[in-house]
Amino acid sequence: MRHPDPHFGYPTVSWRTNELRSAPPSAARHRFLRQGALVLDTHIDAIDLDSAAQRILTWSSRQQSRIVTLCRVDTLVQASRDPSLHRAIAQADLALPGDSGVAWAMRREGQRKQQALTARELMWRHLAQAEQAGQAVHFHGGTQASLERLLTSAQAAFPGLQVTGTPGATHAPTPAEDLALAHRITSTGAQVVFVGLEDAAQVHWMNAHRSQVRAVMIGLGPDFAQPPALSEPTQPSPGLRARLATRVVFFARVLQNILLGAPPSRHEDPR
Repeated sequence: MRHPDPHFGYPTVSWRTNELRSAPPSAARHRFLRQGALVLDTHIDAIDLDSAAQRILTWSSRQQSRIVTLCRVDTLVQASRDPSLHRAIAQADLALPGDSGVAWAMRREGQRKQQALTARELMWRHLAQAEQAGQAVHFHGGTQASLERLLTSAQAAFPGLQVTGTPGATHAPTPAEDLALAHRITSTGAQVVFVGLEDAAQVHWMNAHRSQVRAVMIGLGPDFAQPPALSEPTQPSPGLRARLATRVVFFARVLQNILLGAPPSRHEDPR
């Protein structure tokens, strides 16, 4: 009885020839493959400043709508209690360690070389790259006065950069006002939009406008309008005690996870 496979037992090449064949080249490791660590049950990407800036530049050159958020200690503590914020961060294309506390937690989770990526460093690094690439940049957030100072500093440092800005809303915008703002940002032709709102508000704002703003949106937090030239020692703010308490909670929970193991996730996978 003949074998159903007509080629069974009759290879087209000899066994030795087949063994000497070079193995097919394995797929090159995707340079955009996300790696990172879970910090308080939120995935934070492990990446250095140069790689993050280059990735943003690549996305913006392709005019892709992407979301990059810098996660600080207070952001992650709030996300561990707020499922909607946790879900919004998980849907970002890059979630970066925005301060030394988050970077320290990532190093404890195995990302030994991870350093904090501050909003100021990331913003000014991209402004230099955007000027060389001929890209337009838009700032959204802050007060009118702080925004004008930032635009003046950016134009002085990078004369060839096309930069525009819109201040943050002083009240909850209506749907019509929100849509008009998105169209105004899009009409500037900006390929990167730096968003400087409160941490939780800006993450939700970027997710809500992903389909309306055809640009890379980078959430830098409310302090993004402070350029290096204007950095001065700040006076203790009224919320200092609350921030210290939040940091204590953060480090206590990270140490608990390290010593006793992380508890089961309380959040559903948004993907």
